Amino acid sequence: MKEFLKAESGAVTVDWVVLTAAVTGMGIATVVAVSDGSSALAANIRTALSGAVNSASIYLSGFNNVDGLQEAPWGWIAYGSFDGWTSETGHQIEIKTSGHQGVVSPDGGNMIDMDASPGLLSLGRIVEGLTAGQEYSVSFNAAIPAGNKGIDVYFGGELVGQVDLSSSTMTRYDFTFAGGSGDGSNALRLVATGEANNIGPYIHDVQIR
Repeated sequence: MKEFLKAESGAVTVDWVVLTAAVTGMGIATVVAVSDGSSALAANIRTALSGAVNSASIYLSGFNNVDGLQEAPWGWIAYGSFDGWTSETGHQIEIKTSGHQGVVSPDGGNMIDMDASPGLLSLGRIVEGLTAGQEYSVSFNAAIPAGNKGIDVYFGGELVGQVDLSSSTMTRYDFTFAGGSGDGSNALRLVATGEANNIGPYIHDVQIR
């Protein structure tokens, strides 16, 4: 018995088993301790990422894709629709180059003349990819060569903003709305207001974020 008690064969194996059990127990205890916090953190990250996706640019209309359009001395003419927009009044859509009538777009891109021949335009489109109840903003640059005119902004059939123009310098305008608001159609409309005399207003770079 004494010789057995003095023997060290297998001692390392016994120690390793004990240590492994201790480490495993500590691991389980750690997981239990941090599980609630990890779940909450994961939920916060998921919410933040969802917000980041919703805040990304959904639609960008630079009015520069003029392939196949009828050319004109001042730019191009589209009939019925252009770049995802539809002429709700049936008037032709006139795309003007930057600098026309003294109006220069910030990036040198094309502009839409909202008082085309023969009359004021109402441009509309359905905005895809919006989340119901999520807040978004629609923004665009606008100016007028001469006189005073405006642009009314509708979303879902509801008026969400109005622009009064009296300057030939492009200015950025921004209006907020909620996805699915109004009649639920997610229909965006830009409507020119004022006297129809074939002079602007011009819009450029429409974005929704």
